[in-house]
Amino acid sequence: MQENMINTDILESEGFSDFILDCITSSVKSKQNSKIKNYAKIISKSFTDLNFDFDEFDILNPILNSLSENEILILIQLKEWEQKFKDDYINMLDYANERVQIN
Repeated sequence: MQENMINTDILESEGFSDFILDCITSSVKSKQNSKIKNYAKIISKSFTDLNFDFDEFDILNPILNSLSENEILILIQLKEWEQKFKDDYINMLDYANERVQIN
């Protein structure tokens, strides 16, 4: 992560220290590598996402803690399929638009 990409305002926000402690605590309690990696991604995203919401994390964290490794893998796969479907749909619309313009 490049230093110029870090949102320094988030480091000074009220919820940041609680957020980091929650992530570390949840990671230490978890024995699942996928959960630990997810917490690392969440922390990394919090540094760069200008719209990162600590309150939303407070709501989602217990849900993440309750999921098994298989459930997390299924959710990741569903997200990948959803993105592929969206990309295919956009490509189909672009193709249809080109065909209409040709005729």
